[in-house]
Amino acid sequence: MPLSKFANQNQAGVSLVEVLVALVVLGVGLISIAKLQPTVLENSSLARARAVAVQLAEQKIEDLRTYSTLSAANASSPWSYQNIASSSDSIPASSGSNVAYDRSWTVTKWVFPITN
Repeated sequence: MPLSKFANQNQAGVSLVEVLVALVVLGVGLISIAKLQPTVLENSSLARARAVAVQLAEQKIEDLRTYSTLSAANASSPWSYQNIASSSDSIPASSGSNVAYDRSWTVTKWVFPITN
């Protein structure tokens, strides 16, 4: 048989080797995704914990900003600056999360010098 006779024929379908190569490539891709999944979940929970920590820190900063009374005459007011003190507190783990938070803050008494 002449070679040109085979060259003119249209090939239909896929060979077994091509199917096996496609399955190997697909298998490697699926295994890679399966190995990546735990890392993605761990990073997701870490990001969530950090977001909650930032929210708790912002909440405490806002609490400290609510102190508004400057004069010593109103020192008995719970919102007097004289009542701001260094301290700490603990926030227990909430439902759906196993992360507990410890907040601490330091208040430094600093007076802006007034010059005339």
